[in-house]
Amino acid sequence: LCALQVDTFCVVPLVLRLPGGSSAGTRVESVSAMVDVMPTILDVLGIQPQGREAQGVSLRPRWEQGVDPGRRAWSEALAWGYEQKSVRSGSHKLIFTIDNPDVAEHGRHFMPPEPLGRELFDLSADPGETRNLVSSAEQGERATELEALLREHQATLRGAPERVELDEEAFERLRALGYVE
Repeated sequence: LCALQVDTFCVVPLVLRLPGGSSAGTRVESVSAMVDVMPTILDVLGIQPQGREAQGVSLRPRWEQGVDPGRRAWSEALAWGYEQKSVRSGSHKLIFTIDNPDVAEHGRHFMPPEPLGRELFDLSADPGETRNLVSSAEQGERATELEALLREHQATLRGAPERVELDEEAFERLRALGYVE
């Protein structure tokens, strides 16, 4: 039913067979992410998530009501000695390429004022990502909008990791698994 964007280079189909053949043959092509799988399955089964707030959203409204909430998919990848970060919104994808020395010096969430490379693709017209539209006059506004989204998203990831105190039993289990010495 849905194609899930999992990284800059890969789209994974999600195929569901619903009870009673409900929505058979329906195809949903809007942007989704791997974190949407669990909420979707729980929704189909009529189960409310317990405990911590679930990440992702159910895809069910997309095939039942044609509702597309305008989701975005984010990705990061190490490729060819560079760090690449991307955002996909609708049919457009913006990819930033950042030089590894910058990443090594400033950390994985660093977004330089001017990246080493910037690419914009219209995936509906160019699914093979062969025509970079970032310099195109008619796509300039879209590139600027997606760049702002990517920078905003990366800024939300910069928080310091939460410190967790482990009791002796948890520490011993980690040691037995080889994670600590």
